[in-house]
Amino acid sequence: MSPSNKQKRVDELIEGAAVSLSRKAFFEAERMAVKALALSHQIEDYASMARTCPLLRDARANRRNIALACNAVNVVSESITDKFAIEPGCYLIQPPQVGADARRLRMAALQSEIPVAVVCREPLTQLKLCPIVAIGTGATVRTKIDPPADETKPDMTWFIGAMEALGEEAIVSIDAAADPARRVRFILERLDSVPDHDGLHDLLEQTCQEAAQHNRAAAATGRTRSKART
Repeated sequence: MSPSNKQKRVDELIEGAAVSLSRKAFFEAERMAVKALALSHQIEDYASMARTCPLLRDARANRRNIALACNAVNVVSESITDKFAIEPGCYLIQPPQVGADARRLRMAALQSEIPVAVVCREPLTQLKLCPIVAIGTGATVRTKIDPPADETKPDMTWFIGAMEALGEEAIVSIDAAADPARRVRFILERLDSVPDHDGLHDLLEQTCQEAAQHNRAAAATGRTRSKART
C-alpha cells in the first residue's frame, strides 16, 4: 500500500471509529481506532495518531464501564482455555495463573465482544503487599498495592484501584527525557499491556501532538537550509 493510500485508509478508519462510537458500537469503534493508530504510526503521521487517541479512549472507557457496572469481582484461579465461559464483568486472575492468562482472557473477550475488566495479582510479598501485573507484546507493567481486605472476595473499590495503579505505573515508567517519537513508541507498548487507563491514552495524545510539532519544525528547518544553499 502506497503512503497516500495508507493515509486515505487512516482517515477512513478514524471516520469509521467516530461513527461506530456515536452509535455505541464500542467494540467496532475500538477495532477501527486500534487499526488507525497502528497504521498512522507506521507512516509516522503523529497528527492522525493524536486524532485517534480520544476515540480509542472513549470506546475502551465505555466498554470498561459496562464491565464495572456488573459490580462484582470474579476471582479466577483456573486455567483460561477455550472452554472457559466468559461473561460480562470483572475478573481477578490469581495464582497459580499468571499475567499471560489475564491477557488471554482479555483478548478472548475482545474477540467475542464481551465487556470485561481484568486484573492479575501475584503472591503476596514478605511485606504483605500485593503485586499486580499486566503484560503485552512489548512491555510488562508491574506494581505493588495493599491486598484486598477480603482476599477471597475483593470489592470493586480495590479492583478499580488496582486498575488505576497499573496505569499510573505505566505512565511513570516512560522515559520523559526521550524524544517525542520514542516516547510515543514507549507509550504504545504500555498501552498494549494496560489498555483500560484513560490517562495513558491522554498522555499518548499529548505526546503524539509533540511528535507532530517536532516533525513540522524539523521539516521547516530543512526547507530553510535548502533555500539558504540555493
